[in-house]
Amino acid sequence: VGEGWTCGYGPDTFKNCTNLVGGNGTKFSSDHVDSDYARVDSSNAPGYLTLKNEEPTFMSTGLTVGQQIGLTFGLDLSDADGLDYDNSYMHFSIGGKAKRDVDVPFSDAKKDAKGFYCFTFDLTSVEMAQPVTAELHYSQNGVEKTVSMAYSVQEYFKDFDKDAKSYPEETVALVHATADMGFYMQPYLARINKWTLGSDYAQITKSYDKMDLDKAAKGLKAFEIEAKLGNSGVKVNASTSFDSLTAINAYLTVPAGADFSAKATYGGKTFDAVKQPDGRWLVRVEGIKPQHFNQLATVSGTCNGESFSIKVSVLSLLNLGYGGAKNDAKAAFASAYFAWKATNA
Repeated sequence: VGEGWTCGYGPDTFKNCTNLVGGNGTKFSSDHVDSDYARVDSSNAPGYLTLKNEEPTFMSTGLTVGQQIGLTFGLDLSDADGLDYDNSYMHFSIGGKAKRDVDVPFSDAKKDAKGFYCFTFDLTSVEMAQPVTAELHYSQNGVEKTVSMAYSVQEYFKDFDKDAKSYPEETVALVHATADMGFYMQPYLARINKWTLGSDYAQITKSYDKMDLDKAAKGLKAFEIEAKLGNSGVKVNASTSFDSLTAINAYLTVPAGADFSAKATYGGKTFDAVKQPDGRWLVRVEGIKPQHFNQLATVSGTCNGESFSIKVSVLSLLNLGYGGAKNDAKAAFASAYFAWKATNA
């Protein structure tokens, strides 16, 4: 182990090995000196040993919260000599109702502080329990090979809790609020979309908090819709959706034969109105991050020369629909409200 160190095998295996650092960064601790830590150090199982492998090795997993939930896989390539990066890529696949496959080139990978190459796959809140298969296709010294790992966001929550005390309080609250949002959103979305949990999507089984519906209702009252329709003749019906990218949907009904145009502006982007089969126009603002659930999207336009505008946020729409919603919808809306608070913090 090193000059001047003596290590035996048994209850005091690592007693005098105070300079040890495992391959994943686990440092020596006097609380762990027996042979339990005589294993390769990883994010899921700390140890004092380092794996020396000439092949790519999955070493870490992570979570990002943005337009969608991102599951990140970290690869150790430090000993993978002869790797042809230009002809190597990560293939992601996920099952469920919206099963899909995505290839990610090495040029899209990001290196973390430990030098691991990190690849991220985006999924929705209802897919938290669906295993994601990450399969690295790589060329090494002229030979085509693959290495794979299957993991789910729900497994990440379980592993995170093992080490939650080492994270700031705000980080723990964010992870737990994200888990809660998936747990409470899934049965609501299953009902309105007529999905069967357990077959269309794996069922999310864990939540951290029972939704405080009264607290959420009081908090949501601060968010209102601002509509200036004037004499335009336009009628508006708006909703929010969470089953894909979180979105604001503004349905506009206009008089027959009217000279009409409309668009939305949000986050520096423009979203145009699209005519629907039922004759209404839909302006859909999608890709709204949890920390922006309070931000207003402005839908504006003209109808027969008369201007109109609507300013609306995800939280104002939740407030609008909260009172008459069924209990599963109220719990889902409340989880989105608390996810917004936790993400902001």
